[in-house]
Amino acid sequence: LSSRFPRLAVWTGAALAFGIQVVIAVTAGQLLTALPRRVVIGVVVTLFSVGAFVLLRHALRGDHEDESVAISESSPSFGRGVGVSFGMLFAAEWGDLTQLVTAAQSASTGSPLSAGLGSWTALVTISALAVLVGDWLRKRLNERVLHGIAGGIMLVLALLACLEFVRS
Repeated sequence: LSSRFPRLAVWTGAALAFGIQVVIAVTAGQLLTALPRRVVIGVVVTLFSVGAFVLLRHALRGDHEDESVAISESSPSFGRGVGVSFGMLFAAEWGDLTQLVTAAQSASTGSPLSAGLGSWTALVTISALAVLVGDWLRKRLNERVLHGIAGGIMLVLALLACLEFVRS
């Protein structure tokens, strides 16, 4: 996203999406912790696997150069960057490990405000680092290589989650 929109817009959209996700996770903490561990891990395996497949498919297709040129020729607005970033992250983060951990901490600590604020602060900080590192990498590597690297990381995470599923 930071290769297509202003960095501050991407970060703002991410911060807003994570804020809503944290509120939902804290609110649903009691319900989520009641789910069987194998179900939760199964969902995580599925999400990482789908993410790896999509990223690796884009990396192998190699049709990003035309898209990059078209995007760089237009000047995307701040509002559009916030909206796209918010929408993508809000949709992509459903049921991820961070949301589940936030819900579990909210339920187990009895302090939902502290759990929610701590989680949101960490997510916003990581988002800022991701935007800065993503922009730095974009200037040094082409999009195909970046998708390949990200897909490989997602694949490793999917395999690790799969191992956890088998062990549980």
